[in-house]
Amino acid sequence: MDELTKKVKNIKLLVIGVDGVLTDAGMYFNEKGDLLRKFNRRDGMGIKLLKAYDIKSAIISSVNSAIVKQWADMFKVDHVRLGCGKKFHEFEKLQIRCGLKFSEIGYISDDIDEIEILEKVGLAVTVADGMEVNKAYSDYVTNLYGGEGAVREVIELLIKSRR
Repeated sequence: MDELTKKVKNIKLLVIGVDGVLTDAGMYFNEKGDLLRKFNRRDGMGIKLLKAYDIKSAIISSVNSAIVKQWADMFKVDHVRLGCGKKFHEFEKLQIRCGLKFSEIGYISDDIDEIEILEKVGLAVTVADGMEVNKAYSDYVTNLYGGEGAVREVIELLIKSRR
């Protein structure tokens, strides 16, 4: 069994960034000035599928968005942390609250404000169009871009490891 497979099998909580991971990192505004986001439905379905394998899900975002909260509720995300100034601090609180070791947590990233988390987790992932520096800290780089099914790609790895 290779090192990546061992890490994937150990994950009990998958933590996901929002902008650039669940979305394409674009900022879309309507004529009223409202910020809109595009999510990939397959990522959401993947999050729902995790429950059958006793893997919890969480999202952490620096932005406090009603749209993100609505999306998370729709797909039954277990833990939602929005408006986080310091993602690592919020990540640590989540780790303690869930009673997990860092080695039991996976994190999907895209940008430099998440490197500190990538250094700690058991499975560090960066989306294909994420920052190169993040990729250097990652155990796995997705083939798909953020907002284009990258989260589902990682979830499929987790599910496959449990079959």
